[in-house]
Amino acid sequence: MAKHGEQLIVPDVYTDPRFAKRIDDMTKLRTHSMICVPLRAKHRTLGVIQLINCVLDNFGDRELFFLQAICDYAAIAIENARSVERIQELTITDDCTGLYNARHLYKTLESEVYRSARFGHEFSVIFIDLDHFKNVNDTHGHLIGSKLLAEIGYFIKSHLRLIDYAFRYGGDEFVILLPQTSKDAAMVVPIPMTPRARMRSSARPTR
Repeated sequence: MAKHGEQLIVPDVYTDPRFAKRIDDMTKLRTHSMICVPLRAKHRTLGVIQLINCVLDNFGDRELFFLQAICDYAAIAIENARSVERIQELTITDDCTGLYNARHLYKTLESEVYRSARFGHEFSVIFIDLDHFKNVNDTHGHLIGSKLLAEIGYFIKSHLRLIDYAFRYGGDEFVILLPQTSKDAAMVVPIPMTPRARMRSSARPTR
């Protein structure tokens, strides 16, 4: 039903070959009837509202209309929430590399300093500077330079843990924030860098 985006009412699911009873077997419950209504927005199915074991004798067109209205409002709310989330993401993301921008760095760093000081955790900050990047722009043009920055940003991000943060600080400079990571541990993080990339690591923050 989610694939086709159409309503589905099944009075007896055990007479429908599409029904999989493995959930009934796991929960020791028995599903009799099922009503499924899609959450649709912009010709896409975002999800499904499913009612199980309703008394279908009392479920007519009026009830189905009401359920469809709930689904429509839910779909609008989900779509709006996704749009707001996307807008917020764009405000903290660097367009060229897809990494976080410098604005988000200051906010994240402030939070990490507070959290680390409170719980006594170490964290490390790595600064990466690309040598001779200006020569790339001068020789091959800014378009190639931007593609190179995007590839480097992707490469850095692909080498980090889920709890780590990567930022484009500006120009050809990058910053990586490693929560709960000591200076010694940060020195062996497998982050790709140019031979002369500069690396510095913070010690435990003080109050």
